[in-house]
Amino acid sequence: MVDHMEPIAILGAGGGTGRPLVAELERRGVPVRAIVRRREQAGAFKNARIADLQNVDQLVEAVAGSRAIHLIPPVFNDKEGLFAANAISAAQKAGIARFTYHSVLHAPTPAMPHHLRKSQVELMLRESPLIWTILQPAMYVQTCFTFLDQSAEAFTPPFRLDSLFNPIDLPDLTEAAANILTSDGHEFATYELAGAERLTPIDMTQILRTRIGGDIVARQVPAEAFARSRAKQRGFDVRQTEELLAMYSHYDGFGLPGNCNVLEMVLGRKAGRFAAAITREFKLDNAGKAATAGERV
Repeated sequence: MVDHMEPIAILGAGGGTGRPLVAELERRGVPVRAIVRRREQAGAFKNARIADLQNVDQLVEAVAGSRAIHLIPPVFNDKEGLFAANAISAAQKAGIARFTYHSVLHAPTPAMPHHLRKSQVELMLRESPLIWTILQPAMYVQTCFTFLDQSAEAFTPPFRLDSLFNPIDLPDLTEAAANILTSDGHEFATYELAGAERLTPIDMTQILRTRIGGDIVARQVPAEAFARSRAKQRGFDVRQTEELLAMYSHYDGFGLPGNCNVLEMVLGRKAGRFAAAITREFKLDNAGKAATAGERV
């Protein structure tokens, strides 16, 4: 087991993946340095530094004295290769050998440009002098929940209802990443991290219906309209919107199936279930009733 007083630097700590990872490491008593881009994000952390991924000097100053770097890049950003190159350069200049990277399941997929960029970063790391580990998570369970329209009692993904997925619960991913960052034996490993259940949107709908109640139905919606609506919510530009649509198109044709063996090896336990995540995220009691009506975390 790794036992150091130097902090682990989390690049991208302010995002939806970074925040719970920082919290999990701190829960374990591990010193963490949260690296964020905007000053208003820094107040959410005990130990934060501000640095722009486009500025190597800022990154060197921010990570100096850390024992490892974990990079979580911003989503659908066409500068991801530059960001990674700068982070790798900063690690070398700061004398930090250990580097882990948040990639994606099935990275070398040309039909999805944001996946392909991650595969290029993976190669960049493999050809670097750093001691690297690459994490390749599947679609999050929490992403699946964004397709649920409770008011309409409908589960509305913008891809085929029989597409196969192995969604990973974010707490499982967070625990796995924390295990990797705080223990030995993960050097030069590439880990596919997928959930235990291979589910279609129809399967997800059935589990949601059983846990939440009501007459939730599965209905595929037009991908282009859905992508534009989702992009507007996220503040995506035209290119990002096109990449989001390309992802939905690929899911429509091939899904994103995976295998949970590696995740369960890293966790040292069974992976969480889709139904258990529903109970937690929708704040249900054991009988499947809402503990707080209409409230979600």
